[in-house]
Amino acid sequence: MFGFKTIKTTRVGPTYGKLPKGCNLCGKGSKLVLFATGLCDFNCFYCPISKVRKGADTAFANERPIGNVDDLLDEAHQMRALGAGVTGGDPLKSKQTFEFIKTLKENFNQNFHIHLYTKTTTPKFLKLAYDAGVDEIRFHWSDPTPALDFDWEVGAEVPAIPGEFQKLCDYLGSLNSLGVKFVNLNELEFSDSNFETLRSHDLEHIDSDDESIGVKGSEPLAKKMVEWAKDQGMSTSVHYCSAQTKLFTQLVSRYKRTAKNIAQSFETVTREGTILVGEVPNTPENKDKLKQFEEYGEWLRTNLKNAEKLGGRVVEYWPTFDKRIIEITNL
Repeated sequence: MFGFKTIKTTRVGPTYGKLPKGCNLCGKGSKLVLFATGLCDFNCFYCPISKVRKGADTAFANERPIGNVDDLLDEAHQMRALGAGVTGGDPLKSKQTFEFIKTLKENFNQNFHIHLYTKTTTPKFLKLAYDAGVDEIRFHWSDPTPALDFDWEVGAEVPAIPGEFQKLCDYLGSLNSLGVKFVNLNELEFSDSNFETLRSHDLEHIDSDDESIGVKGSEPLAKKMVEWAKDQGMSTSVHYCSAQTKLFTQLVSRYKRTAKNIAQSFETVTREGTILVGEVPNTPENKDKLKQFEEYGEWLRTNLKNAEKLGGRVVEYWPTFDKRIIEITNL
């Protein structure tokens, strides 16, 4: 098989070959993030999952805890999701994962795109995932050979760990020889749960004044691997996704998408995907002065102009299930 000719600059990072559909939709903010379970048989030293979620068979749809499938569907509708990225833990370690996937496919349509991350290669569990409706499966340092028996997109997703150039070359080379469609290289990230472990492996934070949480040396290695894939003429696509892309492209795009869907006519969606709304005291006098408002406890929610005119306040909140408040500014 012949390789691709160029490395493209995409919305979600440099890509040699074809960007996976899951990444394309994620970059547009149209993918629900389904944390299906915190269960996992492996103990990767760089795992960024919080201590609260790790090892617990609990699930979240974006930021919303899932008590039942209605919570999952409500969150998907709130953001007008076109698909879901199923993560964990290892999603194939929990029976509820398959129920979640089936529910999404049944309540949206077969074009609702689902990609899933796993390290598990047991044929029985792969079949359950395929039958449930997974369209794209991404392996983490595993041999994906058993998954090639099913009619879905098979790829891999691994972090670019400084010092592991040869390991990545060997893994990408083996995937290419199998005819695997794509490999995503992620920037290794510091989190509250893995900070001490990463430091114990002599990994350092990027020296910068920005908000990056990336590990020093991870991005150069990932970009080197994309170039390496091109030089090798690989038929497997290789894409690099940075920590900044996950935060400022994927997350903000999802927030904007959700905010535009749930914001009322008197609310304002910001460039960051938050929502601004004016509030004035809930009194008969204020009700008489307003043409459009919503009662919100002791407050009347209205547009920013009315709030300024009546000496109220501005509330900024996230477009999450709990509409978590970011800031309140008195006028």
